[in-house]
Formats: sequence, structure tokens, C-alpha cells
Amino acid sequence: MNDIAESATVNRATFYSHYTDKYELLNAMTSTRFQALLDQRGVRFDGTCGSALRAIFLGVCDYLKQTIDGPRRSRYPVDPYLESAILSVVRAMSVSGLKQQPEWHGPLPLELVAATVSWALYGAAREWAYLARRPKAEAIVDDVVILLAQLIHPSAHELIH
Repeated sequence: MNDIAESATVNRATFYSHYTDKYELLNAMTSTRFQALLDQRGVRFDGTCGSALRAIFLGVCDYLKQTIDGPRRSRYPVDPYLESAILSVVRAMSVSGLKQQPEWHGPLPLELVAATVSWALYGAAREWAYLARRPKAEAIVDDVVILLAQLIHPSAHELIH
């Protein structure tokens, strides 16, 4: 904590007035960076558009690829705090998007569908990121979106295009 506070040119008390620990700081930083990547790409999800699911999936793939293939290349699974931050952003987008549908007619509560979609999307991207012979994300995105769209809407085949 001393190193973090020193680098930020604040004392430890100031740090703790903003964050409970270094993991909360990591979560905030990851959420902010991942959300900025999605904002930069103009990704918005209104609960009906397959192209938004596509863009979110590609965003998660790119973010994970940068993290895994970056200067501190890791052969280990993604840090759970980083994972939690990404999932939080994707879940919030999913909840927000699904709430924009005129009427939610699904058999499950909206929050459960949003959690399922966010975990499925993240899980697919994470598995992709660790493939030994990783294909381009664009080569698999349509198949992933078809699976996810079926969770969101009964006539999911209409959402894909």
C-alpha cells in the first residue's frame, strides 16, 4: 500500500478514504479501462441488437488479449479481481439493455438473464484468449452471439443480423 500511495503522491489515509484496499482500486481501474474501450468503440446495448452483443464480445476478447499477451504475459488464468471488474461492466450493460425492452417476456427474471449472458460472454472470451491456436475473434463471434441471443429473446434468430 505504501508503494501505491507513494506513486499516487497521496498518503495512506487519503488512499483509504477512496478505496478499502488495493483490490478495490484494481477493480475500479479495470472497470474504467474496459468501459473506456467499449465507449471508444461506441458500444451500446438496448437488449435487442445482436450487433451490440457482437461488439461487447469482441471488446472483451481484445481486452483479455491485451492483458494476457501484454508486456507481462501470463500463462495463468486471469486475475479474479480483473475478471470481476469486466463481468461487472458487462452485467451492468446487460441489465440496462434488457430493461430498455418495452416489456420483458422471458421466463426468467431479467437480472438472472443478464448475469447468465455476462458470464457466458466473458467465459467464451476467456476460453478463446487461452487457446493455444487462437483463431481471430471475428471468426467465432457470430456463433457466440447466436448462443447468447437465444438466452435473451425467444426469437433470437432475428437478433443476429
